[in-house]
Formats: sequence, structure tokens, C-alpha cells
Amino acid sequence: MLYEISPNNCSLNSSLLINGVQNIDWEDITADEESVFIADIGNNSGACEKILKFGKVNRDQLISGGSAASQTIHISYASQTVDFNFCQSFYTIRCRGTHEHW
Repeated sequence: MLYEISPNNCSLNSSLLINGVQNIDWEDITADEESVFIADIGNNSGACEKILKFGKVNRDQLISGGSAASQTIHISYASQTVDFNFCQSFYTIRCRGTHEHW
């Protein structure tokens, strides 16, 4: 679930259910002009083993409200083990006219 909070009075403007991305411990969220990316990329003291992923949601679906479908992008690190200390944040950058997501 994503929540839109008013910057003026901190009240809840709206909420959006993201289908296909369960929020157990999202580490970060970022966006570009087309998509919003939700990161589940932490290790939680080894509890998540090798399950690292991003949820990708089209921004147009966020504007329409209610619920949105997500695409799941699975990742892993070359040297990844169960007790590996994974990253806790990421960001998007524009590079030579294209987007690269980190």
C-alpha cells in the first residue's frame, strides 16, 4: 500500500494498493517520468535469503488511484550469500538521454 500525504497539513490524501508487491520491509522508493520503483532489497539479518526484488508500477496507474499492477524485477549479487549485507537504498538517474535504474 502506498499513501499520499499532504505536504500542507500531513493529512492522508489517498492510498493505493500495489498488486504483486507485498510490503514486508520495503527499503526505498524512487521514480522517473514513467514509473515508480519500490525496492525490497535488504537482507533483514539473513531472513530474506536470496529474495531481492523491485516492484515497477506505471505512474499513470498511480494517478488513477484504487489499485495498480506491478512488474516484479528479481535481482541478485554475484557474491551473494544468505548472510550477505544487502543495500538499503537506490535511485534513478538520467544518463545520455536514457534512464538507468540503480
